[in-house]
Amino acid sequence: MHIFNKKLWIIFVMLCFVNLPRIIAQPGGLNSWYHFNLQGDISDNWRFSANLQQRFYDVPVQNSRLSLINGSVERRINPNAYVGGGYMFLLLEPYNSLGEKFSRPEHRLFQQITFNNMVSSRYNIAHRFRLEERYMFNSDFFVFRARYLFNSFWKLDRAENSVWGLIFRHEIRMNLEREQPFDSYRISTLLAKRVSPTLSVEPGVIVQFNGHPAPTDYYLTVSVRKSLKRRIRTYKPD
Repeated sequence: MHIFNKKLWIIFVMLCFVNLPRIIAQPGGLNSWYHFNLQGDISDNWRFSANLQQRFYDVPVQNSRLSLINGSVERRINPNAYVGGGYMFLLLEPYNSLGEKFSRPEHRLFQQITFNNMVSSRYNIAHRFRLEERYMFNSDFFVFRARYLFNSFWKLDRAENSVWGLIFRHEIRMNLEREQPFDSYRISTLLAKRVSPTLSVEPGVIVQFNGHPAPTDYYLTVSVRKSLKRRIRTYKPD
């Protein structure tokens, strides 16, 4: 089984490198995405999560695209479900039709419910349903948006004290208005390497399909996950 896991990891890396030139050649170009997640328990039934993100229009991290910070608190309502909410602040830096870059701050409130399912000792999944209220004050813009995220984690080595794992996510985001209901669809594949019982590093690839005429966005990503518990028990959605 250990040999099989090594072969699977080699195949995963080869697929990423083989497809890299094709990704770079796409109209949306190749972006970079850096993410830090901090999580912990407040009590037996309450947990919190905090996230920092920085995205760039390029891989050498010279042209900022988005800065994000958020925090959420959730309450356990049964052994496999949490309900909660939080706040998010974003600073988007898009380009207008003339190719000029500008800044657009955004505030979001969100409410969510997350369902966890331990399929086996090596495989677990989670479903998260989120409702967002998006406020963009400098453009006098407000919209409700619904998001559904599927998150899965598969241990690649021993079930106990696992070090390597694969994360697969897909998320659809919908505006709650008839004129343009579709917002975007995002697929993520990451390799998780546990550096210590409470720290994990997760490099991978994210592809985001946007509504026409916006191009598809391709990201190389690195996530760092830190737990204030004695160990990272589950890879819950960020």
